[in-house]
Amino acid sequence: MKASYLQASYRSLRRYSRRAFVMIASVSVALACFTGVYTVNEGARQDTVRRVRNMLGTTDTLLIRPGANARGMVSVANIQPTLKPADAVAIAVQVPGVAEVGQLLNAFAIEAKYRDKDTVLGVFGVTPNWLSVRHESIARGSFIDDQDEREHSRVAVIGRDVALALFGDDDPIGKTIQLEEVPFEVKGILVPLGAGPGGFSLDNVVDIPLSTASRRLLNRDILTMAVARLSDPEQSSEIAAKIVSLLRSRHHLSDLAPADFNLTDPKAVIAQFSKVSSALGRIFNALALISLLAGGVTVATLMHMAVGQRRREIGVFRAVGASRQDILVQFLLEAVFISIAGGLAGIILGSGAANAIAAWQKLPAIFAPAVIAAGFGLSVLIGIVFGLYPAFAASRVDPVTALRG
Repeated sequence: MKASYLQASYRSLRRYSRRAFVMIASVSVALACFTGVYTVNEGARQDTVRRVRNMLGTTDTLLIRPGANARGMVSVANIQPTLKPADAVAIAVQVPGVAEVGQLLNAFAIEAKYRDKDTVLGVFGVTPNWLSVRHESIARGSFIDDQDEREHSRVAVIGRDVALALFGDDDPIGKTIQLEEVPFEVKGILVPLGAGPGGFSLDNVVDIPLSTASRRLLNRDILTMAVARLSDPEQSSEIAAKIVSLLRSRHHLSDLAPADFNLTDPKAVIAQFSKVSSALGRIFNALALISLLAGGVTVATLMHMAVGQRRREIGVFRAVGASRQDILVQFLLEAVFISIAGGLAGIILGSGAANAIAAWQKLPAIFAPAVIAAGFGLSVLIGIVFGLYPAFAASRVDPVTALRG
C-alpha cells in the first residue's frame, strides 16, 4: 500500500472524476480571482500614477496656480486672474533653491484647421523653458525659442493627436494651421504623453509662445500656472514656504487674508494617489483571498461527503492490510492533487482573464511572478489544510462497520 499511495489516489480521482472536477474547478476559479484581481488592480494603480505624473510633470517641481481652490486642469475659463508673469519672474529671481520657472497660459476647446480638416484642442502658451521644467522633449523639429517669445511669433509645436487629426500621414513641419482663424506655422511635434487622470489626452494640445497667446490669441495678461523647478527637491517644503511668503507680499495680502493662489507638490500628489490605489488594492486582494478560502471550504465539504460515500471502499482497504496512516495519506494526497491541478488551471485562467480585462480597459497587465507563485503555494496549502479533516475522518472509519454497511 505504501508504495502505491500516488497510484491509489490517482485511481480514486479518476473513479470519482465528476466530484474531482468540481473540486478542481472551485480551486481554479478561486486562484483565478486572486491572480486576476491582483494583476488588474496593479495595472490600474500604475496606470493612474503614470497619468497623474504625466499631467503634473516631474517630482522636482512646485506648481503655482491662481485662486485658493484650483482643481483639475486649469485654463483661462476656470481660474481667477491673480497670477501674473511678473510673479513667476520674481519667484525665479528672489527665491533661493528655484532653478527656473516655466510659465503657462492655456485654454481648451480651441478650433484648429488645416485645409479641409479641423479639430478641437487645447492651446498652451508657454515660455521657451517649458520643456526643461517639465522634463519633456521634442519628437521632431524644434521647440519655441527666445526669439519666438520676444517677437510674439505665430509658431506652434503640436501634439501627436493634433498631427494625426490635421495631417494624417503627411509631414506637418513647416505647414500653417489656423487657431481660431489666426495662422501659425508648425515647427515641431511633441513626444507623446498619453492621457491624464480624467481621460483628457495630453497629446491633443498645441504649444505656442506665451507672449503670442497673451497678445494675439487669448488676449489675457495672466498665467494659469507657473512651474518652479527646484535645485534640491528634498527642500521642497522650505522652498514652498518662501514662495508663499513672496507671493503674499506681492499680492498685498494680510496675515489673516486667504491666499489667492495655491501650491501643489507633484511628489505629494503622486504619493497620495499611490496610497489610495494601494489601499483599494489591499481590499480587492483581501476579497480574492476570501475566494481562495471559499475554494478550500468547497474541497473540504466535498471530500467529507466522499468519506461517507466511500466507507465500504475504505473498509476493503483496511481489511486487506491498509493502516489508518495509509488511508490518511491517500485522502490527503487526493486533496493535494486537486489543489495542484486547480492551482495550475487557476493561474492560466486568471492570467487570460487579466489580459483580456487589461486590453479591454487599455491598462497594462502587471504579472508579478512572486505573487503568482505565492497564490499557487497558498492554494496548495489551503488544499492540504482543508483536506486534513476529511482525511482524518476517513482514517477513523471502522472497517468492520464499513463492510457490514
